[in-house]
Amino acid sequence: MDRPGRCNSARTLSPAASPSQRSSLRSSLRRPRVATGTSSGERVSVGRLALNAPSACARLVRTVDAPSMNSVRGWIVGVLLAVAVPIAAVGASQAIEKLRARHVVAPRASVERPVAVDVAAAKLRQIAFAEMRRQQDDPGAVDNAISVFESVLAKDPEDLRAKFGLAWAYQIQGMREADARRLYDETAEEAVRLAALSLYNEATMHQQKGEHAKALDLFERALRIDPSHFPSAFNAGFAHDALGDPAHAAEAFRRAVRIAPEHVASHFQLGVEYAKLGRRADAERAWATALRLDPSLRDRVEAARRAH
Repeated sequence: MDRPGRCNSARTLSPAASPSQRSSLRSSLRRPRVATGTSSGERVSVGRLALNAPSACARLVRTVDAPSMNSVRGWIVGVLLAVAVPIAAVGASQAIEKLRARHVVAPRASVERPVAVDVAAAKLRQIAFAEMRRQQDDPGAVDNAISVFESVLAKDPEDLRAKFGLAWAYQIQGMREADARRLYDETAEEAVRLAALSLYNEATMHQQKGEHAKALDLFERALRIDPSHFPSAFNAGFAHDALGDPAHAAEAFRRAVRIAPEHVASHFQLGVEYAKLGRRADAERAWATALRLDPSLRDRVEAARRAH
């Protein structure tokens, strides 16, 4: 009966074999050795493998089990054995699995590469817009562009340029006007948000350096683009205050309060600017609202009252 994990073949010596038969068979099994990076006593033979598959399988398994079997060339030998000896596939596969477990490094965890993804998306967008430029010469180019834009948006639904390009392609195609209008609206809204945010971030760079006039100009440009941009309204108040203009500072904080009625700091700062203008009743109303939203500000409100 065959034992699990052992190579078996009909090519064996019977107990009754003559000495000459045994000698002939042993000589037929002699073959050159191939170095595998192991010690001299642990080498794997490849020549005439088909004549002695069981022996080769057993030797390969023993070689793999040897502690010194740590060369990549051993893995190559294992592969050659599995390919060259189909009749010993079971035994050879055992050896190869052991070699693979010893020599194949576990794959590294996947790492996202947004830059590479952006580059790929940029190339696809470039192809799509090139197709749109060919529309007068080839009406089918618009369909090609639509396919490319849709593939980009399938991976990144917020890709602004691809969204605009797809809207344009739908418009030219004339078959999906509702989708074109929707995409144009989404693109415009996102473009406004990004433009206001860009100007705001640039303004804060100037503000941190004490360049309040430059910062104020950028805050106001952001608000012209997006009147509901709260960070620009709030920080514009501080810029006006730093420039010694409490009247415009109060106006900016009033705007911030209209955009975000629950923003505690806007109410508090509005009270400070009213106090500087001598509008005590307005200041108290603003501070009262701030305290209602956040009672922990009582000490700061008291300090502001004493200071102004």
